[in-house]
Amino acid sequence: MSSYNLLYSHSSSQNFHSGSLSPSSDSHNTPFKILQLNCHNSFDVTTNALNSESRFSILVLQEPWINPHTLKLPHYASWSCILDSNHSPSSYSDKHRTCFFLDKSFSSEDIHLVKDGNRILSTIDLTINNNRVKKIRLINLYNPPRSFEGIKCLTDWLDQHNDRCIPSFIFMDSNLHHRSWNPPNYNHSHQQSKDLIRTCGRHGFKIVSEKGKPTFMNRRTSSTVIDLVWGNFSCFQFIDSCCTSSNNFGSDHQAIVLNLNFNPHPIPVTRLSVDLNSDVDKFVDELTISFQNSIDRQKKTVNSNSSKFKAWWDKVILSPIIQNRNRARKWMLVARSVQASDCYQFWQKTFKEKVFELKRNHWRKFLAESKDHQIFKAYKFTKPVSSGNIAPLLNENNELTSDKGEQARLLFKGTSEVPINCDLEDVIPPIFSTPFSFPDISVPEIDNIISNLPKKKLAVMTILLTKFLFGVKRSSYLFLSNFFQRVSVWGIFLNNGDMQSQSLFVKRIKILMLILALIGQ
Repeated sequence: MSSYNLLYSHSSSQNFHSGSLSPSSDSHNTPFKILQLNCHNSFDVTTNALNSESRFSILVLQEPWINPHTLKLPHYASWSCILDSNHSPSSYSDKHRTCFFLDKSFSSEDIHLVKDGNRILSTIDLTINNNRVKKIRLINLYNPPRSFEGIKCLTDWLDQHNDRCIPSFIFMDSNLHHRSWNPPNYNHSHQQSKDLIRTCGRHGFKIVSEKGKPTFMNRRTSSTVIDLVWGNFSCFQFIDSCCTSSNNFGSDHQAIVLNLNFNPHPIPVTRLSVDLNSDVDKFVDELTISFQNSIDRQKKTVNSNSSKFKAWWDKVILSPIIQNRNRARKWMLVARSVQASDCYQFWQKTFKEKVFELKRNHWRKFLAESKDHQIFKAYKFTKPVSSGNIAPLLNENNELTSDKGEQARLLFKGTSEVPINCDLEDVIPPIFSTPFSFPDISVPEIDNIISNLPKKKLAVMTILLTKFLFGVKRSSYLFLSNFFQRVSVWGIFLNNGDMQSQSLFVKRIKILMLILALIGQ
């Protein structure tokens, strides 16, 4: 399988892109169009993109259609197909996931495949016959979902081959979500996306594609942005636009179109519209005042408030340690070596140990010099309240106790138990001018009230009646006995009750009658 050609240059009279202009063209201000698209391993999508009426010079494809028998790209007469020669697939599952298609205006001498590529990452250098730029670099990356192995491949490749002087672009299907490019109201973020941002930012790349505009639309999931284009500082001057296209050529990914212009309009140099002879003094005064105001603002210092300072802080001891720690941190960020990291960890550990020692010494000094009420007040503020426990209390023997029962007794005794020197026999009852009188209660009224009670409250009612019986005089037990006898016979409490509730209530009535008999004895 490794004997197939990686650069196809078949010629044919048929050319769907005869109008495409390469960057070596002498025509000024002509946009140079690059298309990025994930073809989703579809033959129709790949063919539609290649035979599109849009005038593209380069197609950067992820997951193109690969012939499962030959493990090669299909032949297109009007395109040169480029696969990475560093990877020779042995099976269909090991096929290339990235490729480039360039129109026939590019010669083979203009295309240079950069080494150390693999099945998910490939890079080409494209020679440009232009006074402003000699060549551009195109990096094509497919980051497989779940494993996200493409991030490590990109990091390793950039560490070895990145050149900030060459205008470079990274075209990728990242399969990652991050708030920096997510659509509005889509909050999911992958941890690996932070590694991608860190890698690209450290090598001078910045996102040039549209942020927030979905590039992957699926019925089963929300619309997201996973297809990205990054560019370094050297390429920004040649970018006309980079937008997400509404045409997806039948794929579930939207295409991204990058327009480059290597011969932009010259920036017009306008003359100054002011009279320097008369206004130069005014400009000098304004500039001087502006500088002076900036200097005055920078000289202002915050008013120090000694009451807000931490009493344990000793700047004589800590300031040199902080300076060494900060220098070690800068060294670690710049060098990124094991020695620099160990140096920073040493000074960070020294700083923490010294802070702990100063806090401990300050606390011991406070305990030695403070009185009891000051120590208790400090204890209340320093004790963690998240546990919800009660602080130890002092009992009658002047001993601290943490027993819950004893603490409850002490708290109740100190709050709810109040000694009062009062005898109820000494209280003279009030004398009313007119005696109290209550209206008679009829049996239908009792029947109406009890029949409206919920069934669950019947048991509670019988318990209350039992307590009432033990509180009345013995002389009234005969009347109450006859009353409950009639209740059990007539069933006036349960006019609308079911049979189970009636039997339960009659049983309780018999118990009450037995209690009455005991009271009568």
